[in-house]
Amino acid sequence: MPPKNVPSKKAEQKKKEKIIEDKTFGLKNKKGAKTQKYVQQVTNQVIYYK
Repeated sequence: MPPKNVPSKKAEQKKKEKIIEDKTFGLKNKKGAKTQKYVQQVTNQVIYYK
């Protein structure tokens, strides 16, 4: 049987990091509590729910 087309763990991790970077571009250095909470929320959402 040929191998299934399942992406490797490294490729999937890189894809998630790219999505996080795109969604939080320029926000990581902001000091506001709401901004930091948003960045954390987006990061958790991408890592655990996709």
